[in-house]
Amino acid sequence: EEVLRIDNILRRRLGWPLKMDAFAQPWTEPKEPAEHTVSLKYRFESSKAFGDVRLACEYPEDTRVILNNRIISAVFDGTYVDECIRTIPLPKLKKGMNELILTVPYQKRSNLEWSYLLGEFGVRVNGNCARLVKKPEVPGFSDLSAQGFPFYGGNFTYLYDIDVPKGQYILEIAKFRAPLVTVSVDGGEEQSVAFAPYRAELGELEGKHTLRITAYGSRVNTFGAVHLCDETANWFGPNAWRTEGYQFSYEYQLKKTGILAGPVLYRRET
Repeated sequence: EEVLRIDNILRRRLGWPLKMDAFAQPWTEPKEPAEHTVSLKYRFESSKAFGDVRLACEYPEDTRVILNNRIISAVFDGTYVDECIRTIPLPKLKKGMNELILTVPYQKRSNLEWSYLLGEFGVRVNGNCARLVKKPEVPGFSDLSAQGFPFYGGNFTYLYDIDVPKGQYILEIAKFRAPLVTVSVDGGEEQSVAFAPYRAELGELEGKHTLRITAYGSRVNTFGAVHLCDETANWFGPNAWRTEGYQFSYEYQLKKTGILAGPVLYRRET
């Protein structure tokens, strides 16, 4: 079951209010000891034994972590995006099926939240299943979420070598899904490409150069409402993450990200 729906199920069972738009902020409730514990079991497949993997979660100091029947000590070594999401180093994953169990205290103020695996790997999504795979070495100019980076929310830089005759050049990036794209030549000053006609003036070039094109990241597929089916939704409060009926899908509803069509290099006519 999906984690936030588990929270709804448990709250209904315990007679507690659901964490919807009208839910009071946790700090308005008096602190009480947790009456319950909840264990979340995740089973995921890995195409190889990846090392240097981290678990990112909220309140790791209160979380009991078991990976493949091994209890993991909660040694924090950093944060992920937000100071409240801390990271715990994990042992090497095994090739094939892995099992991760997170046990947390549970009370009315508690948050059952998504957790994240971080590492140098790619992810293949098929419907509601996500499988760890080798990270793609040379992604192309198309949707990154379909190339092994479905949940990636950081910046993505493309390096593109050119060899051109002397002239004044313009780079056009006509189709992308990113808050901002920047372009630089040979590591020089970055130019912003954010508005029509989506072009960057590269100045005079001759011979071999390297274009550095960066699509800035968006958290839409990392923290967004990735189970929301309603394409007309225009208000994203807590309810958007806890939809039901036709508005909900177990299959991931990912948005396209990155540079979706190859940039075009023009030489200005003189």
